[in-house]
Amino acid sequence: MAKKRKSKDKIKEFVPEEQTYNVAEFAPMFKSNFLDYAMYSIVSRALPDIRDGNKPVQRRILFDMGINKNTSKNPFVKVARRTGSVIGQWHPHGDSSVEEALTNMAAPWKHTMPPIQIKGNGGSVFGDPPAAGRYIEAKTTATGDAYVNNLNNQIVPFVNNYDDSAQEPLILPAGLPYLLINGSEGIAVGFRISLPTHNPIEVVNAFVEYTKNPKVSTEELLQIMPGPDFPTGGEITNASELLEIYRTGKGNIRVRGKIRYDKKDNSLHVYEVPFTSAGSIEALVTTLTNATQETVQKVKGRERKVPPKYPWAKEIEHHSGKDGIDIKISLKRGVNVEQAIQDLYAKTPLEATFPYEFNALNQQNLRCYSLKQYFKEYLAFQNDIIQKEFQVDYDKKVNRMEIIKGLLIMQTMIDEVVSVARNADGKEDLKDILMTGRIIDGVPKKYHKTIKSFAFSQEQAEYIATLPIYRITKLNYQALVDEGRKLQKDMDYAQGIITSPIKRRNLIIKRHQEAISTLDEQYERKTVLCDIEKATAVEIEVKEQNLHVAIDKYGYVRIEEKPFETSIQTTNKRRLGFFDTTGMLYFIYLDETKPTTGKGSLVSNITDMTSHPVGLTTNVETESAKGLFIFADGNIKVSPLNDFMTKTRRKSVQKAKTKFDLLTYVDIPQDAKTVTINDKTFKIDKLSQGHGHGRNEFKSGLTDVSIEFK
Repeated sequence: MAKKRKSKDKIKEFVPEEQTYNVAEFAPMFKSNFLDYAMYSIVSRALPDIRDGNKPVQRRILFDMGINKNTSKNPFVKVARRTGSVIGQWHPHGDSSVEEALTNMAAPWKHTMPPIQIKGNGGSVFGDPPAAGRYIEAKTTATGDAYVNNLNNQIVPFVNNYDDSAQEPLILPAGLPYLLINGSEGIAVGFRISLPTHNPIEVVNAFVEYTKNPKVSTEELLQIMPGPDFPTGGEITNASELLEIYRTGKGNIRVRGKIRYDKKDNSLHVYEVPFTSAGSIEALVTTLTNATQETVQKVKGRERKVPPKYPWAKEIEHHSGKDGIDIKISLKRGVNVEQAIQDLYAKTPLEATFPYEFNALNQQNLRCYSLKQYFKEYLAFQNDIIQKEFQVDYDKKVNRMEIIKGLLIMQTMIDEVVSVARNADGKEDLKDILMTGRIIDGVPKKYHKTIKSFAFSQEQAEYIATLPIYRITKLNYQALVDEGRKLQKDMDYAQGIITSPIKRRNLIIKRHQEAISTLDEQYERKTVLCDIEKATAVEIEVKEQNLHVAIDKYGYVRIEEKPFETSIQTTNKRRLGFFDTTGMLYFIYLDETKPTTGKGSLVSNITDMTSHPVGLTTNVETESAKGLFIFADGNIKVSPLNDFMTKTRRKSVQKAKTKFDLLTYVDIPQDAKTVTINDKTFKIDKLSQGHGHGRNEFKSGLTDVSIEFK
């Protein structure tokens, strides 16, 4: 019988023998493919064009909304419908990416002048995501309208879409420097853009200044547009570094939120967040909340308790809403407010760095832009589209002027034209007669001489041939003359714009100034520019403050800042211990514990204790302090409380296991000499000298006790 082959032998049948490859052979292919992919991601996906400020997907969304009349003066349309249209015709990629791009363009906490508006849940500055596209609707804003109002394939270049079924614009005829106004973020292969938002009034005024004087310095431009302006406000704390950033197109901007102190309730209120936290405020609140709590970390397989980053904070409350941002941080008594604010900036995203990298495209050419270079190329774009816009307008007026000339000539031979029109064999026959002066049957002989002089141009003949006879006879000669004069004036103006760089410059300035004249006070600067050193963490010493504590028979613990009936005085620097029936002591640390309200909190809710507490102590940190232990079997014992003290912040400790249940425990007053238990008096010194389990003075056992010290 043949031996059964091992499974390893079977596997070898399917595994090819090891092969070696010469990497050098494949290097050119890898290089070529990688460069193709890199250029595709740079040009077609991730980076915007400086002329209209849009990435390809953004441009296609706005174009699709424009041609489908999904504009500000028309009804909202489902985002899912718009997404499907964009994918089907212009941008054949994932629907989620298109939907995300559309809703992102409508986020006012990310863009100064959003080109799209959402009806429904479009997300929030706090971090709520937009609803699915089938639930929300969109249309362009006035800003979005401006992108498509003057869209014409004679003004901006059009190309075939991905399947050659339609044509789309390579660029939109933007009328403002939107890239600098709305900012942009994107990552490509080896390049990224990280451009902050700016104030539109400041940007336009700076651009106008550059247009008037291209030799203006960057420093002079920054006197008009001093730096970024974020929709979320906040502060830029390295304003002196902005000049170099705008000169080079690269750098880091240090941003921080704004905090105010409320003396009335001893709390800090974050009312503006840095732009880096826009759209993720809930995550910021979670970070702040976690920093006020003790955490557990695993180090080499063992759990290690880590104290809170902010032992000076009581609690974090999130009161933000439609009235604005309000993150309340309650301080413990005695905390230095300025140090707390500095520590907050140093250890949380309330102070962060925004990287400035102005990498962008112009006609698929990539470069890093300084402020002046951006204005230079944007101005060239404005010159180009205005020149083409007026050329289109001029050509239309030339065509209309040609028609008016023909109509005026026709007025001098109206009878002849009407006669020919009545006897011509259709429109084409009439056109031919108007252009050639051919005589046809039915026309009175007296008109022949004039008809032979007909020499209308093709455009004139085409227009006249389409006019009904009743319109031909009712044309107003003077109205035509007046229209012709106005046309000539407009043509002269258009020709001046087309041929004169100075006139184009003046028009560009005028248009930009008119655009910002309509902007209301919502575009007042929100971000403060200043020079402040980067915040560093500080060790904040929380001053020692009195606290008052008590526990009732149901296991509820009260911790309050003011004394109350049955309370024991301690301080926020001490620990509070609770004994259970096994003699185990469970700790809470008052420097990280919030005061309670009402009847307090159950011990089982604030410690790891699972059984009922039998006593409370505040004295384990006092060397001379002693405690009285009474057991259910009748034993009583006095022990030094310092025996339960630990150097670490442990949550529980047990000196020794006991055979019988601990019935009750009380702290012994320092000046007490005797203790009376159920009418039986003992000297405390003698009880302290007991051995083992203690002194068995109640041999029948105990179920309840009354205690009095003297």
